[in-house]
Amino acid sequence: MKNKKNNEETDLYTLKKSIEWDHVFDAIPNPAILLDGSHKILAANKAAMKIDSNMIGKFCFEIFHNTSSPPDGCPCEELIANGHTEPSEMEMEAFGGTFLVSCTPLIIKEGSIERLIHIATEITDQKKAEIALKENRFFLQAVLNSIQDGISVLQTDLTIRHVNNIMNMWYAQNVPLEGKKCYEVYHNKKKPCDPCPTLRCIKTGKTEKDIVPGLPGSPVKWIELFSYPMKDKNTGEINGVVEFVRDISQQRGYEKALRESERKYRTIVSSMSDMIILHNKDNEFIEVHCKEDFPLYMPKEQFLGKKVSEIMPADIAKEFTRLAKKVRKTGKTEIMEYSLKIHGKEQWFQGTLNLSIDNEGIVFAATNITQRKEDELVQKALYNISRAANVTSDFKELIEAIRDYLNPLIETTNFYIALYDEVENIFTLPFYSDERDDISTFKAGKSLTAYVLNSGESLIATEEVQRQLEEEGKVEPVGEDSKIWLGVPLKYQEKTVGVIAVQDYNDANKYADDDRRLLEFVSDEIALALQRHRAKRDMEQSLKEKEVLLQEIHHRVKNNMQIVWGLLDLQSEKYQDDTLDQIIHQCQSRISSMSLIHEMMYQTQDFKKIDMKQYAEKMVESLKSLYMIDTQRILISVTGKSLYLDLNRSIPCGMIINELVSNAMKHAFPSGRKGKVEINFKRHNSQVILRVSDDGVGLPDSVNISNPNSMGLEIVNLLTAQLEGNKMVTKGKNKTVFRISFHGS
Repeated sequence: MKNKKNNEETDLYTLKKSIEWDHVFDAIPNPAILLDGSHKILAANKAAMKIDSNMIGKFCFEIFHNTSSPPDGCPCEELIANGHTEPSEMEMEAFGGTFLVSCTPLIIKEGSIERLIHIATEITDQKKAEIALKENRFFLQAVLNSIQDGISVLQTDLTIRHVNNIMNMWYAQNVPLEGKKCYEVYHNKKKPCDPCPTLRCIKTGKTEKDIVPGLPGSPVKWIELFSYPMKDKNTGEINGVVEFVRDISQQRGYEKALRESERKYRTIVSSMSDMIILHNKDNEFIEVHCKEDFPLYMPKEQFLGKKVSEIMPADIAKEFTRLAKKVRKTGKTEIMEYSLKIHGKEQWFQGTLNLSIDNEGIVFAATNITQRKEDELVQKALYNISRAANVTSDFKELIEAIRDYLNPLIETTNFYIALYDEVENIFTLPFYSDERDDISTFKAGKSLTAYVLNSGESLIATEEVQRQLEEEGKVEPVGEDSKIWLGVPLKYQEKTVGVIAVQDYNDANKYADDDRRLLEFVSDEIALALQRHRAKRDMEQSLKEKEVLLQEIHHRVKNNMQIVWGLLDLQSEKYQDDTLDQIIHQCQSRISSMSLIHEMMYQTQDFKKIDMKQYAEKMVESLKSLYMIDTQRILISVTGKSLYLDLNRSIPCGMIINELVSNAMKHAFPSGRKGKVEINFKRHNSQVILRVSDDGVGLPDSVNISNPNSMGLEIVNLLTAQLEGNKMVTKGKNKTVFRISFHGS
């Protein structure tokens, strides 16, 4: 072994001896020069000599940099000054490229570098590649930073290699992000999230995505995360993952708001209407929303895609089409009411038609108004029943009317009213209608009718209730059994006097509490009608008795006055005195005026008013007869319309007429003078105006109207005062007018 080692060392020594310096120096492929301490070129290899074959003895900076002194960053200058150096990148115009320049000390004497070797390695292509790489990296970074979504580049162990500015902004509290685990800085967790789309991506080699919550406290509440695998182009192995992170906080907010809005919309819609239907421009059903308990004409799924005319009855479809056309034309809301037979029951609805958002379709909101309609029918029936009870005098006619009003609300095919006769202990039926039985009276006994009469309480008796009452011995069957029987007591002055009942032989569910309450109201109205009927009958009887009495009184007053008249006549015949005869005639005329009032009262049977025109006409005839007036010489007329006065005003008014007409006949037409007397009535507002005029000789100037010396005018003044009236007299040569006015109520 020792000989072998010695041989190798001998060969190496021989080799070193055989290699010359020039050969080694020229073998260096890159330019290499030998310099002294002043940068003068002492030797150069072939690669360097290509620039200038006469460079020996010249300064290196003159040859390679074309400068008069070492350039900045010269490694030789640094080596000589500080004793050490680092390779420097320098542009060398002589070689037309970029070189990595190094300086190595070769001979050092007394701490000073006397010789050094200077080698330049061209790195132009490398430099270009680095520049291109930097530019690519800058471009990529600019692109990444320009993207407003977050981007993270991860290693397969979930370590962050690179992020864009958006990620640094979103997760500023945890920067720097590079070099940390994604779950640590993005979610503040100590282990990967579950689910983690990036782990799935690494496992499947496919793009994966998930919606995950953001970091609490960061501006990102929710993110949509896409994980894209990065694969080696040669092996296809996954060597990283690119996470594309999109902020969907606002979108999630919109979605939440939309869901909330939709929930509120549905809540509002369902609270506003029982059913909402959207129709398109062809009146086809495209959406149907309704409450669960809303009575549907058919399952709502069968509405969709069908025209209104295909689904609804013809009359309803026609009205809807008409109103829809009107809504599309005017844009105004229209309302329609309609009824449908649903599950065997009439249902009423109110629908509003409005234009949809696209101005072509119709939004139809329907509300079930059956209860309202039924209430309206009930109110109408109750009003009509109450009115009939007040205005119908015939009891049977009243019951017929009540039955007609009840027909829309309650089944009254089998309907009767039973009035109890305590003496005979039977029920009489003033009204009875039944499809199977035909009776007019029946013994009270233990009938259902008697049970309600005795209890004073309403009863709905189904077959089961009837059997139970029969088993308890409280009732016994009367007539044919019914499926259901409803009876309510008929009370008069706190006493039950009868029963109103309805029954049905086929449907055990025909009557309910609403029907019971309705019949109880009818019972009250019938009781009131009975009370009013009896009160009216008693009042009419009393009034008739009073009228007979008043007639008798007026007749007797008239007869008594006739007796007085006759007595005065006898007195006149006995004495045969003209003056006395005249006085007696005046008294008789006054008695006649009063007697005539009572006669008219008796004849007309109206004790409240007297037709004064008719009264004056009769009085004039009586006066003509009494005073034996020549009707060819003196004409007495009554003008004006009929005017009615009560007894308190008609008697004094009649006596005033008597006095004035009597005076005119006695004094206005002496010596056979012809003329006329006129009596006129008229009403002005609430005032009655009596006017008595004549065209005789007129009143003498000596007559004082206010303080007359004649009894007739004195009576006129007293009676005018009694009427609280006013008197005005117009006197002329051939004219006298008395005008009396008073309140005519």
